[in-house]
Amino acid sequence: MRFATIPSKNGPTLCPEPLLDHDTSLLPISKIDELPHPPLQPDYHFHRELQDFLNGRHLLLDEIPFPLEKIQHHYLHGFIRYEKGITNDKHGFSVKGAATRIKRCSLLLPVTAVKRIAFIVETAS
Repeated sequence: MRFATIPSKNGPTLCPEPLLDHDTSLLPISKIDELPHPPLQPDYHFHRELQDFLNGRHLLLDEIPFPLEKIQHHYLHGFIRYEKGITNDKHGFSVKGAATRIKRCSLLLPVTAVKRIAFIVETAS
């Protein structure tokens, strides 16, 4: 899924392509250098079922049985964050949610597809 970086009064935010209402520049999440995280708005009421489902988990958007609009609304209020599925540092590739690091030479094609998909995690209770 591709994302746009949208300016807002609280700083830039991400918006998934299916939710955009105008043309703008889109990038896979793996190509966005700094992922913005909106500040937590404690007066916002988090959807209890969504919170229970996400608590302590890193998931692909496809694994979440809630509408993208609901996920985005919670992101905009600081309760959810989008993250890269795969990161690359001096030690090699790291898959979010996986317990092990993957060496550069052993990275398989199906795993590389994960870097194009956002993971989300619950950030506040």
